Amino acid sequence: MTAQGPASADPRAALDRLMQQGRFADVIGLYGALPAKERRRPALVNTYACALILTRNPGKAARVLRDIPAGQRSADNWINLCAVTIQLGNPDEALGLLERALTRFPGNQALLLTKSRCLADLGRDADAYEAALAALAAGEDDASLFAAGRAADRLRRPDEAIDYYRGALALNPGHGAAANNLNMLYMQTRRFAEAWDLAETAMHSPANRAHYRRYFSAGCQPWEGGPLDGRRLHVIGDQGVGDQIMMSQFLKNLGRFRPERVCVYLDPRLNGLFERWFRTDMDIGFLAWPREPAFDRHDRKLALSSLPNHTMREAGDFPRKPFLTGIPVREPLSGPAGRAVFGLSWWSSGLAGAERSLDLEELAAALLDQEADFLSLQYAPEAAGAARLKGLMGDRLIVREDLDCTNDFIGMAETVRRLRGVVSVPNTTVHIAGAVGAATGVLLPAEPSWRYVSNDDRMIWYGDHIALLKQREGVDLKTRIGTFIGNFAP
Repeated sequence: MTAQGPASADPRAALDRLMQQGRFADVIGLYGALPAKERRRPALVNTYACALILTRNPGKAARVLRDIPAGQRSADNWINLCAVTIQLGNPDEALGLLERALTRFPGNQALLLTKSRCLADLGRDADAYEAALAALAAGEDDASLFAAGRAADRLRRPDEAIDYYRGALALNPGHGAAANNLNMLYMQTRRFAEAWDLAETAMHSPANRAHYRRYFSAGCQPWEGGPLDGRRLHVIGDQGVGDQIMMSQFLKNLGRFRPERVCVYLDPRLNGLFERWFRTDMDIGFLAWPREPAFDRHDRKLALSSLPNHTMREAGDFPRKPFLTGIPVREPLSGPAGRAVFGLSWWSSGLAGAERSLDLEELAAALLDQEADFLSLQYAPEAAGAARLKGLMGDRLIVREDLDCTNDFIGMAETVRRLRGVVSVPNTTVHIAGAVGAATGVLLPAEPSWRYVSNDDRMIWYGDHIALLKQREGVDLKTRIGTFIGNFAP
């Protein structure tokens, strides 16, 4: 989606200012108040269509863009028409529009990039790669390099993809998608040292300093991996809860650096969990972050996400086993009809939450055919639609009012140990189950994050008790869940 740049005409300049300010409803209002002749100008129609798309009215955006005679459409008009046609679920039609546009604007880089994305959506990966290379030939920029990298990645050409992603990041260090995809390739090809180095570089970029504000505010020197020789080490977690759990297993590797004490600052909800069941011979404390951190100048600091960079440089360094141990073993839970009970989490928050979360009706249909009952381990149950899923599943879904999976991770961990296993989308539930050693099937989206990249359907961070239930052609949700329940956690 592109909005054409400012010009001297007042209506266009005014619309562009409103777009830049994010005032999309005002764009729509101002455009509607213009004289009919002005409303037919392709540049103004383009800006109006962008506002419609951003206010979730793609159907109307498509109509106004189609009203522009084909011979008068700018390249931006064609791009937005194709983008909204894809959004409306018609990628084949969008591809036809792109071919027409390229006869009018041959070699247009933005049109070629849109064509590459459209072909990828249609599963035509080789053609998407060729279109991306054509865009790259029109001019080397981060968008074209990223498109070429993504297409090479889908064609399983990891070395080519890595080179293209590196090129995109060299031109635009803030290209988040290129960094994420490159990190995934490093993980997938077991190039862990390069993955950690990339993450370390990203952490220190200006764009991420606010995210790691606690680490950067700590008034002592960074630890760079040498002997600590009796100094205290402050390990500071600034990621989400799941990542903090995952990275904390590597705290055990710090003993060989001889710290006087390791002070760990996690999400406060995790402190009790780790104080009870994280076993180590070091002097370690899980502490609340001080209101005014004033650390001794002889102390050293480390971001929790940097732990693997110093302790897990090779595949053989991963422990691949539970690390929160000693949780009391109690009688296994059983359902109302005596069936085995599996934990269930179906919803994820965050930027990619919608892609990871499951449709409730499809999920209910898949679960009701299993020879098991399910206990909700879902955090934020109201946002996740727990009441609706309960209505769809009846007594086959157990919802315990005394189990708070948003705040009480001790109670959650103790409950998980009483279950036959856990079925979850990628979220905090997976990390708690992985840490305590519960058999878990992770229902991955089509494009999982770097945490879940693996060549062997097992999660390298925790070990063989975590099965990655990948999406495969011809395999529905019922079968993915049933295979795990029947084979992995009998």
